[in-house]
Amino acid sequence: MFPKHSRYVTRGVIETIGPDIQSALWSIIDRELNEGKEMDYLQVFSLSIVHTGGKVYQRIRHRQEKPERKRTYDLSGIREPVSGVTVWIIDSGTYCTMLLPEEY
Repeated sequence: MFPKHSRYVTRGVIETIGPDIQSALWSIIDRELNEGKEMDYLQVFSLSIVHTGGKVYQRIRHRQEKPERKRTYDLSGIREPVSGVTVWIIDSGTYCTMLLPEEY
């Protein structure tokens, strides 16, 4: 599931979020896999910006439906944090694609 050699990113994602956020999303997938978590074919990431202690963080809310799981990550050092964006990563069984819901 979610093969590293067959990962694609759509034009909408490239135009909307920077490579550091894209990399963070793939890393979250890899971490879940390395922890042996059961993965749904659809992974959902909601992006927002959080200000804490004078610092800006990229908040990533990661969820899936089956089995139901939710996690939140606050990342520092993101060059251009974004807010109000949802990103899907879909595993087709052969390859996986990072896309915006409106591109589906």
